[in-house]
Amino acid sequence: MEDGDYAIEHLNAFNTMVNQLTSVEIKMEEEDKCITLLCSLSDSWDNMVVAICSTTQYALEFDDVVASLL
Repeated sequence: MEDGDYAIEHLNAFNTMVNQLTSVEIKMEEEDKCITLLCSLSDSWDNMVVAICSTTQYALEFDDVVASLL
């Protein structure tokens, strides 16, 4: 993700990538999707990434991460 890009566009591109992997029978675990998504964000999102990771006591849930980003 580049600075200035919209989060929803990035999420759509990310979900497309995950769907393409699934179509060739490559499964991503829930937490792996969360970590990959958070790592793909630009540096300007660092504070949000830290906040999401520090408030989670258990494994990351993809829907919760997406809701936090939106």
